[in-house]
Amino acid sequence: MTAVARARASILHRRPRPLTPTRQRQLLVGALATALVEAASLLGVLPTVTLGRVVLSPSLLPALALLVMLGRRAFGRPRATGAAGPFWLAAAGGVVLGSVLMVRSGHGPDVIAVLLSALAEELVYRFAVPAVATAILLAWLVPARPARVAGFALAGLWFVLLPGHRAQMDDVASTLAFLAFAALAAAVVYRSGSLLAAAATHAVLNLLTILAFEGALGGPARGVLVGCLLVLLAAAYGVRRRSATAPASAHAVGAGDGVVIDLRDGTVPTVTDADGQVTPVLEEVEAPASAGAGPPSEP
Repeated sequence: MTAVARARASILHRRPRPLTPTRQRQLLVGALATALVEAASLLGVLPTVTLGRVVLSPSLLPALALLVMLGRRAFGRPRATGAAGPFWLAAAGGVVLGSVLMVRSGHGPDVIAVLLSALAEELVYRFAVPAVATAILLAWLVPARPARVAGFALAGLWFVLLPGHRAQMDDVASTLAFLAFAALAAAVVYRSGSLLAAAATHAVLNLLTILAFEGALGGPARGVLVGCLLVLLAAAYGVRRRSATAPASAHAVGAGDGVVIDLRDGTVPTVTDADGQVTPVLEEVEAPASAGAGPPSEP
């Protein structure tokens, strides 16, 4: 195995260390701050920043701080390891193609802005808002899985209704396109924890869409490129996986605080009751192949 292959395997497949309850609380506080800054920006309380022709939300700063706190966990864990490499090659190719065409059209600064905007939106709407919403629902004694699904659904609806997105919804087809991407990105993060895979796809989609609107890239070509990337994303990070040994845990619950953080760190989640009893959450544990059980039902 070459050094590059070993590095790729370490980043994409190795499980990070389990989060401590203290770090989970820190992440939840950071998520809450990020969501509040995003809301304040949309309400006009906080000013936005313009880079090139792209307006950036001030939530970019706390979102980047969240990314630093997440570290390697932001890569998540592929659901189909053989598809992860092709996906990242395709995503990198899409970024390069979009960047070259954008620079040729005289809008080089837009490239950096589009990349930052996509990264920030995924951190806000696929991590910060779902984490806060899930924590609130858990405090209201909603079961973990429905709470997490509701958190992603709420964040996805907020994402679709962003002013810049609503401005592009001219018909039912365009509205369905935004809903479909929000659903796919949520499914990817729900099942694999890969915020960066969702962000990379989001960035490529935005770059190619801007180029198509401006006539620098044909509509059919954009459709084919985006479609291929979305298929690779779903194959690598969004499909259900059967495991013969370890459970593919979807979340880690901080002992004593009931906070669900969707990080795919491979640890068995637990819930601490009021009397101090720690109970494993087994709703997403996959049965060994020898048991003859089918794959678990996931949303």
